[in-house]
Formats: sequence, C-alpha cells, structure tokens
Amino acid sequence: MPSLSLLTATLLAAALAAPPPPNYDEAKAPAYTLPDPLVCSDGTKVSTPEQWREKRRPELLDLFSTQVYGVTPGKPAFFQVVEKEREDNALGGTAIRKQISIRLSPSADRCADLPAKECGG
Repeated sequence: MPSLSLLTATLLAAALAAPPPPNYDEAKAPAYTLPDPLVCSDGTKVSTPEQWREKRRPELLDLFSTQVYGVTPGKPAFFQVVEKEREDNALGGTAIRKQISIRLSPSADRCADLPAKECGG
C-alpha cells in the first residue's frame, strides 16, 4: 500500500503544478503597456544612433532571446550523417532515394546475441 499512496501523492502534486490553460480571448487578457523601445533598461533615453547600436539594441535582442524566441543551440560537439541505403531509380527514375542515419554522438551500431530462455541463477 505505501506505493499506492506515493503514486496518489505524485499524481496530485503533478495536477496541482500544471500550468493554467492558454487564453485565446484577448478581452480576458490583463491590460499591459509595452515599454518604450527608446528607453534603456537603466532609464536613460536613447538620443544617438551610437546609443542605439551599442546599448539599447543589444538589450532588446537579449530580451527577445531570453523572453520570446530562445537561443539557437550551438553546433553539436559531434555530427555525422551516414548513408544506410541508396536507390538511384526511385519513383520511376525521377528521384534518388537515400536512407540516412544522423548521429549526434560518436556511438557505434551494436548487435547483441541474447539467450532465448532465461538462465537460472
């Protein structure tokens, strides 16, 4: 029975931690005023092109990458494309069909022979 109560507690915690449902009705959204794009995060006003390029634009790009779009992941440490199969006359000769395997780690394909019956012991 301890596992049943643990399962119940886990499911209850997950249900309570669920995010609220999305709101698709703009009338239900709270009032919000967008910040002035020409005022830096420290309150100074942008008055020159240099201030825009050197200070405010990088601030806004950082806000978009952290709050809206996210950051594009960098190049993986390992990347390999292996051609597994090739058919030069696919679709009646109008295409070349390739089956490929994309690897993101230097793991190798493996084959294992396992006993058909359980071993005792």
